[in-house]
Amino acid sequence: MTMPLVQPLRAFGLAAIVLASTAAACGERAHGEQSDAAAAGAIVGEPDEPAEPERPPMDPCALLTEQEISEQLLQTLSPEDVANLTPKEFEVTPNEVPWGVSRRCEFAYASKDASEGNAPLLRGNFSVMVSAIAFANAIQPRDRRPVAGAGPEIFKYQSMGERTYYVTKGRYAASLTDFRGIYDPTGQSQDGARVALLRRIAERLP
Repeated sequence: MTMPLVQPLRAFGLAAIVLASTAAACGERAHGEQSDAAAAGAIVGEPDEPAEPERPPMDPCALLTEQEISEQLLQTLSPEDVANLTPKEFEVTPNEVPWGVSRRCEFAYASKDASEGNAPLLRGNFSVMVSAIAFANAIQPRDRRPVAGAGPEIFKYQSMGERTYYVTKGRYAASLTDFRGIYDPTGQSQDGARVALLRRIAERLP
């Protein structure tokens, strides 16, 4: 009595095995396609993290010489002071200080007065910093000011009383901060000495 049921049961079992195998294969293929798509999305679809600017390779303290600095500091003195200054030179002491991914050199200077025991006629500090050009490009146009007698690669940043002079070249930007203006009897600050130093710096940028 049970014999007629054997073939249908065997056929049903075989069909179930075939369906299960097919479903498993489809599942594995779908999972593999999803994994491939996810990997492709990770490579193509997702934006890369912004790369941190590289630290400039040049030494900021080597971008100006003592003679170049002395020549421009003389321009910041009155004719009477220059006449009384012997020798007409300045002692310059550079010192690089840590400054993140930028490189900064702080220059201390003092006039080489011949008279012993007297304070130098002029002494002070200024700094030069070299950065990736992205730092200069990030300055808002409203904060940029042209510099008379200089090309478009030289500009000054002026905001909330702060003033820094920049020169850009290739992949880098260099800044000059706290350098004195050329002597002007009217009390106006003239930028000629700053521009001269920025041009010297630009000559040494790659």
